[in-house]
Amino acid sequence: MASESSFSGGAGEAFLNAELYADLIRAGGLSRAIAKAAEDAGVEVGRVVPSGASLRASCSTAVAATDRGKISVLLGVKERRFSISIDGETHVWAAGGTSDITSVARVIASWRTGVTLRLLASEFPFMEYDAMAQAYEDGDPVQAQWDKVLGSDQHPEMHAILRQAYSRPEIRRLYPYFSHGVLRFLTDCNDVTAVRVFVDHAAEGHYCVGTTIAGDTGEDIYSIQGVIDKMMDLISRLAK
Repeated sequence: MASESSFSGGAGEAFLNAELYADLIRAGGLSRAIAKAAEDAGVEVGRVVPSGASLRASCSTAVAATDRGKISVLLGVKERRFSISIDGETHVWAAGGTSDITSVARVIASWRTGVTLRLLASEFPFMEYDAMAQAYEDGDPVQAQWDKVLGSDQHPEMHAILRQAYSRPEIRRLYPYFSHGVLRFLTDCNDVTAVRVFVDHAAEGHYCVGTTIAGDTGEDIYSIQGVIDKMMDLISRLAK
């Protein structure tokens, strides 16, 4: 982290707009300014550090670790704005922005106490969250994701497969999503490194079904029922 002397010597102004962020320059960077705001407000934010070791990072970034993911703060360039993102391992809990650094400190402090998403947004209206974040908090993100993909008008060529897949309890417990046009099923929605089963629509009536296990390039399948049967086979093998 950059020293306070490096800021007092004018280095901070190289990366911070003095008209917008004079308080940050005086404090010695964003993370120190958040810590000071927390102290002044009488709230606990834990350890807040820059996202990197460079002077630029010390000036304009801050990260706070919590039991429910990390809270990152970045600065606006053209206006005074503190952009806040609360990130879990697999999803964003909530995000928003404010011009008030004390509010930033209070958001961090509130999240650390275990506040719910509804209470967070009620106390800090600039913080927003989506249905998936709420589903994770409620403990049922898989069903919420199925509702999302089944109700979407995107990827119509895969709708029949999705409906058939949802009818099978073994597949329905997986987390479905699209990435680069390929339908993927995450075997553990709380682990981004977990194995995925994929269904690639290669052409009309032609699919490639496989897993993300190294060496598995997939198998060509030429019917929807064949896709479902292959998925059931793969899921059975992964369960062993």
